[in-house]
Amino acid sequence: YISPVETLKEWNEAVRSGDIRRVASLYSHNSLFWKRWTGAERGALEREFEEMRSAGTFQMEVESVTIKGGKATAVVTLRNEGGKVLKGVFRLVLEGDKWRIMGEEY
Repeated sequence: YISPVETLKEWNEAVRSGDIRRVASLYSHNSLFWKRWTGAERGALEREFEEMRSAGTFQMEVESVTIKGGKATAVVTLRNEGGKVLKGVFRLVLEGDKWRIMGEEY
């Protein structure tokens, strides 16, 4: 299976390219993001995504990953073109042979 780091790299590429469908495919079907994506809040989620991207895209660097069984926590640093730095934590779960995102905090 691919590592949590590979999932996060794919997430970063999808966000940077503006491909919200690809972003959504990286989330667990049990995540809040997926529930919003497949429910009545899809339009609001798409608007939030575009607002986030209009503020500038970030390049992600994974600082550390801790795996315990089928769960992983990744600490990341996000940097935008203007030099703004954001720290974040992603929670991932192993579903089948793929690590999927459960949620993130910045």
